[in-house]
Amino acid sequence: HNSVLHSPSPPRRVHRVMGASSSSREAQWLQSSTADCCSAASWSLFRGVSLFGRRMRVYMAAYWVRTTYQAAETRALEIEDPVQQAEHWDAVHAEMAHYTCEQVLELEGLWVKLGQFMSTRADVVPDAWVQELKKLQDAMPPRPFTDTRYTVETELKGRIEDLFM
Repeated sequence: HNSVLHSPSPPRRVHRVMGASSSSREAQWLQSSTADCCSAASWSLFRGVSLFGRRMRVYMAAYWVRTTYQAAETRALEIEDPVQQAEHWDAVHAEMAHYTCEQVLELEGLWVKLGQFMSTRADVVPDAWVQELKKLQDAMPPRPFTDTRYTVETELKGRIEDLFM
């Protein structure tokens, strides 16, 4: 029987992760292991409260990844065939890496730097994570200078021209 995980999850993308080579049982397990309390709509609750919202987003994402891996470990104990077990872990790693990369992109700043660093650590993280986090190396969307100007002027309490000229 499938373990049901009662934890927050992102919008479901299991169909993207599970290819023709993966068993549909694993796709069903991943789908049954997720809930919808951390969907994009739920995240919008935290967007208005900047620091608190960012912290809650990080904590909830970390909680979801942790509990998904715990449920995956329980599920892996039920699988006797080593090939199916490997497919199970490949699917879990791919889904968690994709989810984490999306969260990092939305959190921006230091989180992107951390993701970039982790993408260079193939000795520490699974290959699916390395491949997904590599997207942070050079695929970051450019930010308009007006955003940078606003941040600098707000933080340093002055106009850029007065501060650096």
